[in-house]
Amino acid sequence: MKIIKYFLLIFALICVTCSCSKNSSNDNTIEFNHYVRFGGSEKLKATILWQYDSDAYTKYQVAYTSYVCSDASVNYNNVIYLELTSKGSKEDSIIRNISFSTIDENGTLFNVGLWSDYKEAYGKEFYSEIEKDLLPKLKYMKYSDVVNIDNKGYGGFRNIEGMKEDAISNGTVSANNVISIIKAIFDYHIETHY
Repeated sequence: MKIIKYFLLIFALICVTCSCSKNSSNDNTIEFNHYVRFGGSEKLKATILWQYDSDAYTKYQVAYTSYVCSDASVNYNNVIYLELTSKGSKEDSIIRNISFSTIDENGTLFNVGLWSDYKEAYGKEFYSEIEKDLLPKLKYMKYSDVVNIDNKGYGGFRNIEGMKEDAISNGTVSANNVISIIKAIFDYHIETHY
């Protein structure tokens, strides 16, 4: 009986040690290009808060800082919710779902993300334009198309089919950072699943 107790104790310690060492690794961070107002970019880290893998797709919640030009007390993390498919070739992997707020799953609304950037600038609301115009245009976009979006001012978004010229004009840095974090998550997804 004592041998069984010692065996169970050693087994429990091994399990705890393995799970602690896994959680303390930096495997849950990814690097992305963070675009700043008035041009330029810098490399920042984003944190994968969680991911759920199924045979057909993976769900991600990723926290990243979009805007760092203001006082540090207001630079909270955005949390983007993204579902990426995992079947077929990597070029055919698509954005199955994307949100900073809610998704409707089987008739039930779930809060899945957090927009923590400015909602308006220069007297014009731009988050609603990102939510109503940019995000729907990105949904169902293939990996091969996402990586080809150019993040140089508004002009880079012209290759997003159906994008209105003034849709994100006041939120270019925020929109650039949305595209940038999606690219980084997609790259991580492709590297991990293909």
